[in-house]
Amino acid sequence: MNGADTRSVVSAPWLRFVVVGVVTVAVDTAVLVLLRELTSTPLWLAASVSYVAAIGVNFALNMRWVWAVEGHLAGRLARYAALVAVNYLLTLVLTLGLTSAGLYYVFAKWAAIAVGAVVNYVAYHRWVFV
Repeated sequence: MNGADTRSVVSAPWLRFVVVGVVTVAVDTAVLVLLRELTSTPLWLAASVSYVAAIGVNFALNMRWVWAVEGHLAGRLARYAALVAVNYLLTLVLTLGLTSAGLYYVFAKWAAIAVGAVVNYVAYHRWVFV
């Protein structure tokens, strides 16, 4: 791979999306674990609060860095909010379902995040940040 090829890969939206995803998961997981372990918050509430804490970071980084778009904030935010609603329900159902099936709650949340990430990449690229 020559220098131009390397820059192309490093600057690819999918790679930036992954980096933002790691940051988002870190925020989500930290809040989830803190709420569960320090305050014994019920799982449904801890998963909900951690999800909300992570979405602001995710939106800002995706809009400015991953997709590098400006303007038309209201439309993008409305589309993002619609996608967030779908993702929230998916996350809650998968996290609670996998936990009740015996999977550790953090791993259940990560599995839900992984499913959502695939959906999100396509939706961000084709619908939210256009």
